[in-house]
Amino acid sequence: MNALPNELRTPPLPVIAFIGCPELHKDVGSYFNHTIRPPFFSVGLAEATESLLVRLFGVKRQPKPFSTPDGILKADWFAKQRQRRAAVAVAFVPRSHVDGDPSSWMHMLAGLRAVRAAASVKGAALLLVVVQEGQLSELPPDRLAGLRSNLGLEHRQLCVISRQCFDPALSPEARKQLQGAQLGPLGQLVTEGAAAYYSSSAARLRQKQVDITAALGSSPPEVNAATAFKLAVLAEFRQDWLAAVSAYQAAAAALQGVPLGKPTVSCQRHAEVAAVAEVAHFKAMMLLLHQQRFAEALQQLRGHLAAFGPLPEGLPLAAAAAHYGWLSRQYQVAAEMVATSRMDEAVLQTHKDARPCHLLMCAAQLAISRKAAAEQLAAARGGGPTPFDASAVRKGRYLGQLEMRRPAAAAAAGAGGSDMTDAEFCLFLEAEERRVNHSQLVLDLLLQAQAAHLRQASKPVAAAPGQPAAAAAAAAAAAAAAGKTSHAAADRLQARLAWQIAEQQVDTHNLTAARKLLMQAVHTYRT
Repeated sequence: MNALPNELRTPPLPVIAFIGCPELHKDVGSYFNHTIRPPFFSVGLAEATESLLVRLFGVKRQPKPFSTPDGILKADWFAKQRQRRAAVAVAFVPRSHVDGDPSSWMHMLAGLRAVRAAASVKGAALLLVVVQEGQLSELPPDRLAGLRSNLGLEHRQLCVISRQCFDPALSPEARKQLQGAQLGPLGQLVTEGAAAYYSSSAARLRQKQVDITAALGSSPPEVNAATAFKLAVLAEFRQDWLAAVSAYQAAAAALQGVPLGKPTVSCQRHAEVAAVAEVAHFKAMMLLLHQQRFAEALQQLRGHLAAFGPLPEGLPLAAAAAHYGWLSRQYQVAAEMVATSRMDEAVLQTHKDARPCHLLMCAAQLAISRKAAAEQLAAARGGGPTPFDASAVRKGRYLGQLEMRRPAAAAAAGAGGSDMTDAEFCLFLEAEERRVNHSQLVLDLLLQAQAAHLRQASKPVAAAPGQPAAAAAAAAAAAAAAGKTSHAAADRLQARLAWQIAEQQVDTHNLTAARKLLMQAVHTYRT
């Protein structure tokens, strides 16, 4: 799981923007994160410049004719939603600016209007916070009315707080009481605004899909998959875990309908579909495990492997090697997820194919297949280098896609811009396989499987959830009676792992370790 980016391994948090009075951002954000659940991810701006507002809230683009997109999911979409796309703008203005002369008043209004316009592009809420130096006092009625009318604020969207909330001279109890009275209502407004933003964003996505269906007669599977994935992320922002799991599974189902190319399978398209499917599956399984819906999590794993595990016919050897590596990672990550979950031992005894040891052994076998494919590729080159400059490759605009950095002269001559041909893509995959220490990779997986097997063998037989005590005792007695058989099977598995590890130790020229392991394996069968 450590190979996956952090934004996939942790649930997304609502994003809020603090604008103005930067000295307050840390204290207000700390209060919110200690008192509000879920906490927020805050972005602070000292000044509301146009470029920063565009970065936070996006820009309004002219609608384009509907068509099948060039890819499935934009590569930066997830990270952008988590880190840059604010759901709520909290604008802080000093009381002195509100009470100021007409020139400073108009300057303040111009800046707030810019924030309001930027936030409204994607439907983010705007909250205005007037900051006073001393105790709270009433704002001038004409200025109060001017702020609301110019910014289109409701009565509760304008708050007043005092810097005394953060005065270190106050006792902790007094400071806590002030913060609760002044920042508590503001935090509630931020929570409501964020929930409304993510709900309205989901509604816009659904409507866009309806419009595409009406324009094209049917919604392309790429659009269906991307829409479902985005709806799942927005559900996570709202902590609607049931809806998130359902949407991630809908995204995976839609991916199965994405065409991989005719008459032959496109290596690039296959890699793109696999990359998006990996993310959707990981998120769905992680959420199911966290909800302790273990049977559904295992069903999700089996469905993912059945749908995307088989090697498509006609893939070149380099693409096949990459697919074996991808599939091996699916088993390895699943093993880590199961091992770190709270899954009952009785569940694993019922579903033996979900045991970490079994999953890691499958990962190792796939890594061996990948190693064999890589060796065939190297043999076909006669041991020479791959005729391809991998340094010219970069990540594409869509998740799972790659692009080429071409010389300006070639691009001007119409050499395809930055798009890669399937032949170039396969050469890149071949070059990447050359960089992998396959023997060490297989060895690491086998050692992990061995460690998982030893942990599994040391655990006592557990009763199934809800199993009566008498039935549990009978099961324990049966297990004891079959102890010799189970121990023999465990020993044979340990010997088989030792034999496979020894083979890889030979490949890595560690002959001493290989001999020791082979002697252990032979001893098992002799006894």
